[in-house]
Amino acid sequence: AELVPRIRDIELAAPAEYIETLFVGGPKHVPIRYQMA
Repeated sequence: AELVPRIRDIELAAPAEYIETLFVGGPKHVPIRYQMA
């Protein structure tokens, strides 16, 4: 079973932390709060 269709609500719980890098960057931590349907 897939998880995404069963999520009713999703939101950021805190600001995302980003990796400092010169080559490939992106989020290190993305805290979320969710509710299942």
